[in-house]
Amino acid sequence: QGWSSGAPGGRPQAIDSVAAAGHAGRERLRKKRSKTVSCSSASISGSACSTPREAMDEPSSSSSSSSAALRGSALAALPAEGLTVRSSELPLASATVACALAAGFAAAAAAARRGSNRRSWRSATRSVTVAERGAGVAGDGAKTPVEAPCPATMPGVNPAACWPAGKPRFTTEYPEVYDLADPKASFERVGKILLKEMEEELPDLYEMPTKEIEWVARSLDYNTLGGKMNRGLICVQTGVELMKNQGKEPTNRDLHRFAVLGWAVELLQACMLMADDMMDGSLTRRGAPCWYRLPNVGLLATNDFLMVEMFVYKVLKRHFGQEPYFVWLVDLFLETTFQTECGQLLDSICANCELEELTTERWTLLVKYKTAFYSFYLPV
Repeated sequence: QGWSSGAPGGRPQAIDSVAAAGHAGRERLRKKRSKTVSCSSASISGSACSTPREAMDEPSSSSSSSSAALRGSALAALPAEGLTVRSSELPLASATVACALAAGFAAAAAAARRGSNRRSWRSATRSVTVAERGAGVAGDGAKTPVEAPCPATMPGVNPAACWPAGKPRFTTEYPEVYDLADPKASFERVGKILLKEMEEELPDLYEMPTKEIEWVARSLDYNTLGGKMNRGLICVQTGVELMKNQGKEPTNRDLHRFAVLGWAVELLQACMLMADDMMDGSLTRRGAPCWYRLPNVGLLATNDFLMVEMFVYKVLKRHFGQEPYFVWLVDLFLETTFQTECGQLLDSICANCELEELTTERWTLLVKYKTAFYSFYLPV
């Protein structure tokens, strides 16, 4: 935040905050250079390191004085001209540099938040983009995009992950009609919209060149579309039945969001199949050659299935990132993924098992963890 809120052509506020506090504290540092703060070799290897209170200016009063002391003393501990740090002091030096940077960015973030209060952020009512979060008016009255600071006041925004400008994007409106009379076609249409959303983020938010974008698009189309989609359809139908049981009629928005969750399950399924095909040396998948066996793919498929897995969380964040239950969704997908990986181990390690180890109990565990959790428990 501090970095993006500096005046055009000037130094970012974070640097100014660090410099201002550093100048104020440097004089105290020079006065205290005679007070050596060092750790013995034993302490570096894991033992306690005794640090004099006065050498660290450790605050002992209120929280406000604590933050002031932190900014002053930690920044003062940054090396001035001619100051050397012995090898035994490196852990302490690293800690003080980290404290200094944290304090500087915290101060800059607070200043940015005060400045952002004077801006009018519009509520996200559809896909929120850079232009919608930062548009200025030029001298001739025409709208001109300007650099917008991170909208930390918006729900679901993580200041550490909202750069470059334009992040995050949230989708909250669904103009297309979801037809339950044709559930598979409706579900497929949502899937194609999601893939397009993900691809559109790559050039400006991830600086991805055209060649790589085309590769990602081809990988997603090849590996996520065309299956039975039972898991995703189960997710939609379960949502509908739960709402009806509560005496509610699902809206078009409800149906689309159920479908988005269903596609998150389908993306998880796709990445697992891509990895499983490579591990098993499979030849075909869904009547076509496995992705890794296509010309010019090979081991590149390793990165491809990892990217497909990450798209699970990209989809969840874009459509549910502003919801209070977002962390529950992420936790559920992470837990289910780990359960499935446990099942994959139970399967793969069979190649190293003796015949007597291939028991009914192992088979039951394998089916439960490799298939049941992500195929049935997760979507429901």
